[in-house]
Amino acid sequence: MTRLLKESPDTKSNNITRFERLKSNKKLDYSTLFFTAFMEYYKEIDCPVAFREPEQKNSLGSVLEDFGFKQYRLSGAEKEKAVALLSGGTHPEHFANESRFIITLPDDLRKYKNGFDENKGETGFKLNPSARFPKLELPELKKKILSLIDAVEGDTFIIANICNPDIVGHTADLGAGIITIEEIDRTLLEIGQLVKKKGGFLVIVADHGNIEKLLTEDWEPNTFHTDSMVPFIILGIDGLNIVKNNGSLRDVAPTILYLLRPEEKEFLKNSFKGTSLVEYL
Repeated sequence: MTRLLKESPDTKSNNITRFERLKSNKKLDYSTLFFTAFMEYYKEIDCPVAFREPEQKNSLGSVLEDFGFKQYRLSGAEKEKAVALLSGGTHPEHFANESRFIITLPDDLRKYKNGFDENKGETGFKLNPSARFPKLELPELKKKILSLIDAVEGDTFIIANICNPDIVGHTADLGAGIITIEEIDRTLLEIGQLVKKKGGFLVIVADHGNIEKLLTEDWEPNTFHTDSMVPFIILGIDGLNIVKNNGSLRDVAPTILYLLRPEEKEFLKNSFKGTSLVEYL
């Protein structure tokens, strides 16, 4: 079997025009080959793994539980699995003082999505469901967040996954992307105003880029996550000077904990060694 080679930036292959693919080579000792997954993506896959996921003993959720905080986690139905990861690491069970809320898709989107799976490309089903309904479940998610903020008292931590930029970003639909960001702006404004009124603070962060770049440099649709720097925005705390420009996602949890419990500085240093936050606590 032969195959023509494409042009390669590696000059060592310039004089090679074809190669033969051998089904077997008696000179090779295949018993020395060993295949393994680089990391553990899914625990139910029975295969050797080079780097197992480290156990997170001191997650944001577990420390908040120890401090006696009430915790609320919210997400849309399409990102339901993310709820357990939002601040609990690999802790799938509820903490004693924790409640979780999954907001279902609106009926019109759910019905269209079911029809889209069967009639994709036909009249009335040409748009990706997330592009046709870019608000997703955000209006209902916002209502639930606002009701919790309005009702809670004492030490309370609410974490919500607003997944619209991720899901709509994968469609690469510019119009849908604009609608999504406008709706998120309005949502965060209402949430931020109520949080400040209640005397709390709001942190806005993302785990990767997506919707900020819907076209490639060649003007092709870009449906993938990007490596853009993500913001870390804090609203409701004046005179804050602990945040630096060289932070990373690993600093999010200890930074939030420090803002909630600045008197626990030594505990945070010992519990979150290796994070850049420790350098300036």
